[in-house]
Amino acid sequence: MNRAISALALAAVACALQACGKAVDVGPDEFLVVIAHDGDELAPGQMLAREGQKGVRENVLGPGRHVVDRFGVTIERHPMLEILPGSPSVKNGDSVVPAQLPQVGVVTALVGEPLPLGSFLAGEGQRGVRRRVLTPGRYALNPYAYTVEVHDAVVVPTGSVGVVTHLDGVLSSDELADPDQRGVQREVLHAGVHFLNPLEYSVNHIRIGWRELSFTGKHAIQFPSSDSNTITAEMSLIWGLLPEDAPYLVKRYGSEKDVIERVIKPQVESIVRLKGSNLSSRQFMEGDARVVFQDEVTVELKAALEKKKLRVLLALVRGLEVPEAVRKPFQLARLAEEEVLTNVELEATARVNARFNTLKGEVAIAVAETKAEIQRQVAEEEQRGTAAVETLEARTKLEAMRRDDASREQRMLASTMVGEAEVEAQALLGEADAEGERRLVDALGGAGAYRVWKLAKLIPSGLAIDLRAKELRSASESIGQVATTAPAAKP
Repeated sequence: MNRAISALALAAVACALQACGKAVDVGPDEFLVVIAHDGDELAPGQMLAREGQKGVRENVLGPGRHVVDRFGVTIERHPMLEILPGSPSVKNGDSVVPAQLPQVGVVTALVGEPLPLGSFLAGEGQRGVRRRVLTPGRYALNPYAYTVEVHDAVVVPTGSVGVVTHLDGVLSSDELADPDQRGVQREVLHAGVHFLNPLEYSVNHIRIGWRELSFTGKHAIQFPSSDSNTITAEMSLIWGLLPEDAPYLVKRYGSEKDVIERVIKPQVESIVRLKGSNLSSRQFMEGDARVVFQDEVTVELKAALEKKKLRVLLALVRGLEVPEAVRKPFQLARLAEEEVLTNVELEATARVNARFNTLKGEVAIAVAETKAEIQRQVAEEEQRGTAAVETLEARTKLEAMRRDDASREQRMLASTMVGEAEVEAQALLGEADAEGERRLVDALGGAGAYRVWKLAKLIPSGLAIDLRAKELRSASESIGQVATTAPAAKP
């Protein structure tokens, strides 16, 4: 029930609004300024109207749908203010910069409190040029309250620094200013994009690092020598500066071009003339004097320019031109001296070549003789080697024969010794057998018993013979004793 009542109430309000107002659509690239023709009058000094007052409304209507009074107002459509972010970088000489620089918007407020005495930049709620700038983006600013000037942002290229001069604030009592003081700032801007108010800051770009400044052609340096001849010197100066020294140069001399024209060139010309006037024309045509001149100029320039926050790496003398009236006789004399020296060298070379050819011939003869001697020695060594081989072979054969004879003698001697050993062994065996027989006879009791025993051994075992039992036992016992006591026969 309550929900139904709320819905009816909202519908009633919507109908009332529709009857009293109208819907207005605002696109994404625009905004609306509403001018009311009815309402309260503006207060004294008031320029923009608020809700319920007559005049240009202070607040604008951005993109979307809005309901405005159906009667008594005028609507103005204005495009959005766009501050561009720039485009991709391109190479410009030695530097890389955006093809189109990023932008900043400098806003001037037409409404607000007046500025304090002595100030020229406005803050929030003040009338005048705003200190704060608009960075890239889209803005809906009431054209009746603000005007905008679009400027390029500060882009410091690679290899350079930006020296900033603050145009607002209390003047610094030192050579360089702090951030809230007016004057050349101590801190520099490094490479990149910086969104600064061009009415508050000015920026000078100065390259850092080493670079060359040439004094050639019509810019060559002329000076009188010690013998009053005009010398023309072409030089190249390798100079540079550090980032922290750039503010001092801008403060003292201005831009980079001013530094070159007002400081470096006059200093180089002065020192070159001063050092060159101490040398004669002849000295400038000799190599050692040029080296000394270049070293002295480099030392003097380093000392002089370092006092001005500049660095010198080298002052290179590329060329020294002496007047022809002085140079030509000197060159002719030097040519004559060189010709004499050349002839002397040629003669010395000829003598050396002759001696070389002689030595070359001697070497060739020595080589041939050495080869012949080597061949003779090789032949002799070959002959001696052949004879030695033959002698060795003969000795080997003779030694083999001697060894064969010794072997035969040893075999004969061995055969003789073996025969004698066999004979002696047979004799010893015979003696052992005889001694055994003798002992057997003695053991049997005499020759008769021995013959009976021999006879018994000859009778076969199966043959029965009737013997006297007593004699038989006596013979058996005797035989048993002989068998146990008789010594073994020698082999």
